[in-house]
Amino acid sequence: MVATELATNALRHGRPPAEIRLLQAGGLLIVDASDRDTEGEPRFDVERPLGQGGLGLLLARTFAHEVGWYRANTAKHVWASFPA
Repeated sequence: MVATELATNALRHGRPPAEIRLLQAGGLLIVDASDRDTEGEPRFDVERPLGQGGLGLLLARTFAHEVGWYRANTAKHVWASFPA
């Protein structure tokens, strides 16, 4: 579910191409979604009513161990980690 939410957000709110990577590092499994929108910032939309979308990052934060984001060169990355 988290991989789907991050991928959907990259496609819907980012700039192509979007990429999804599955990584393992330091005892963690990591889902990394990237796109080429280096200006935008991920937002946790806590005020949108249920059923109207916009809850992808909140769902990721609920199920993942940790969620974060960063910019690198020409891409923005949003990631979620899980214990391995």
